[in-house]
Amino acid sequence: MKKLIVLAFSLVFAGSAFAQADLDLSKYQKLTGAAEDGVQGMTDGLHAGLNSLEWTDGSGPDVFRLGISLYTGLGTIPAEPEISLKEDAYFPSFGGQVNLGTMGAEVYFRMFPKIDMDGLEYGTWGAGLKYDITDFIPVTGFPSTSAYVSYSSFAFSVTGTQTVEGEEEVAPGVTYPYSVPIDATVEINASSFNIGAITSYDLVILRVFGRVAFEVASSEVKWNTVVPDGTYNKETLTANTKPFEGGNDFGNTGLRLGAGLSLIGIKAEVGYRSGLYAGLGYGITF
Repeated sequence: MKKLIVLAFSLVFAGSAFAQADLDLSKYQKLTGAAEDGVQGMTDGLHAGLNSLEWTDGSGPDVFRLGISLYTGLGTIPAEPEISLKEDAYFPSFGGQVNLGTMGAEVYFRMFPKIDMDGLEYGTWGAGLKYDITDFIPVTGFPSTSAYVSYSSFAFSVTGTQTVEGEEEVAPGVTYPYSVPIDATVEINASSFNIGAITSYDLVILRVFGRVAFEVASSEVKWNTVVPDGTYNKETLTANTKPFEGGNDFGNTGLRLGAGLSLIGIKAEVGYRSGLYAGLGYGITF
């Protein structure tokens, strides 16, 4: 029951955060200048939260370790009025994770199976491997430290109603203003590979950790508007709603710096990855 409550909280939290972003690309066929920078910032924010809390322990198990957890991450999207982001927003990610380790090595697999509900599709998965390198560090009492690699993939799409406004010339020198709701869909597909290190120190029941990683990542963004039959003037609206196919890819490579705490199963992380990010999760380890 506790896991279901945490998962429900993650979904609500993520949904409310994404609602702050009223993205609008309907006037673009190709992106330049501020509009391109705005979409770049959005995809950077996606990646920032996507890989939060993937590791929270710098040690590797000597015999056997099994961990199960739920997580949610938020990456910051900087404001860009050119694409209708009038203030900073947050891009969420969430899912479940299983860790399994022995003999100093540990692997994880995380995912959220693809869902489709009320015009929203979401799905993500990732995998990682780390190995305890503490014994190779020639410093007495050095905190537990592991090197790691990981890969993640993300797919998201949402369909909603967008209001298109403009003026049509109905006679020489006579224009008619219109404001018509149309259907709009945005699709985002992203992936990242990262290599890094994590170090942690245990204080009775509290663990503190820090990590650094270099991520090679990219995103593909597609935007499309559909003008339904029977609307005000389909030809006019179609001319004023331009399908956009993001460039096609946005590069999101960057350095990740993070720090966090783990206390009786509750895990939290904050850091910087092309912008501020935060993660919150709950898990148990055997």
